[in-house]
Amino acid sequence: MQTGSVTLTATGGIAPYTYVWSNGATTSSIQNVPAGTYTATVTDNYGCTRVVTSTVNQPAQAMNATLTPNNVACYNDSSGVITLVVNGGTAPYTFLWNNGATTQNATGIAIGTYTVTVTDANGCTWDSSASITQPASALTVKGYETNSNCLNQVPGAVDINITGGTPPFTYLWSNGATTQNVAGLGAGTYTVTVTDANGCQFFLSKTVIDESNLTMSAAGPTEFCMGGIANLQTQNVANGVYQWYHNNNVLTGANQNVYATPVAGTYYVSVTNQCGTFNSNPVEVKVYQVGTISVSANQMICPALGEFATLSAYGGSSYKWTPGFGLSDSTIANPVATPAATTTYQVTVTSTEGCSASAEVTINVVCDTLFVPTGFSPDGNAMNDTYVIDGLSKYPGNKIYVYNRWGNLVYKKKDYDNTWDGTSNVSGIYLGKQLPNGTYFFILDLNNGSKPMQGYITLKK
Repeated sequence: MQTGSVTLTATGGIAPYTYVWSNGATTSSIQNVPAGTYTATVTDNYGCTRVVTSTVNQPAQAMNATLTPNNVACYNDSSGVITLVVNGGTAPYTFLWNNGATTQNATGIAIGTYTVTVTDANGCTWDSSASITQPASALTVKGYETNSNCLNQVPGAVDINITGGTPPFTYLWSNGATTQNVAGLGAGTYTVTVTDANGCQFFLSKTVIDESNLTMSAAGPTEFCMGGIANLQTQNVANGVYQWYHNNNVLTGANQNVYATPVAGTYYVSVTNQCGTFNSNPVEVKVYQVGTISVSANQMICPALGEFATLSAYGGSSYKWTPGFGLSDSTIANPVATPAATTTYQVTVTSTEGCSASAEVTINVVCDTLFVPTGFSPDGNAMNDTYVIDGLSKYPGNKIYVYNRWGNLVYKKKDYDNTWDGTSNVSGIYLGKQLPNGTYFFILDLNNGSKPMQGYITLKK
């Protein structure tokens, strides 16, 4: 740059003066000249002259500046620095940054481009710029805890994932661990400090919960009839000391992880070991029984005379009488009994919970007269399946003859024993076979000197 100047002031002689410079200028002063030696010849009005010499100097080196950026260490902070070194020019210098700073170095700055104007003592200036960058993304840490279960000897763990920042990373956990992930943990809160290569840090805390839970269950039903057993159990805990409770009362001697009981009530179990003391969930055991049951007294009847017995039972929700023959209905509480012979009936009484009990009643069949029925139904249902003549056993040597409607003999028997089931025992097409439904004619000789009896039999299956 040509910023030099020489100012010449003439005194003495006779004005006006003229000037002639070595660079051809004719003014009293010369401006905007480069460094060098300049000679001026001054002449007054009488022609008198004087020659003077002046030297315009310049700095030894042109002014320049070097900018060295130190980028932001952690995402989105203001830790950047630009160091400025000035060379040449004439000290002292002044500085003006585009962010308003007037210091030589720009410090505590965020991401961006910064320009500085350096001015030396001579007013010479130098403009330069530099850019500050930052990591692509912020250091972020996410953690995932795995809860522990002390009773089941399952340790907890915390795993972390890192995004952003500048690798490599270092780790310091509150329990002293220096690995990225930590395992073998008990219940508690664990804090990790993650530091990246730039010294940026992220703090994360995760809480591991002890999920120990003592669970009691039953190996089988907990509701049953009297005489049953409830088999209660809980998990096998290492070094565990067990205590069972019934209706909140200590069960002396019940110190295993299993307990069998026939008694109704609410049960729970506790276990104590190095993990602490834990109580299980309660389990209720219900024991049912049939209430007081009763049946009717033994009775004596003669069905041949139209007599019958009404049985009765109480104390349940359902009933089953056995044997079923001779009964109007074997599944009700009060069936009508008309057995052909003396019979002991057993009734099974069942409660709504399925519990049962049994009782017996005997119906004695005693008849003093002969009763010849007019029909029977050999259908295999154990009721009226044979032709029964009550009182016939009093007439030994009796004979019976049965004819079909065409007058053909289809059955005969001496000393008839009430066992005919409708099968023909006389030669013919039905020999050994069941006779068809129909009305048959019979002759009964009692072998007592009286006139043989005769009448009709209806066979209906």
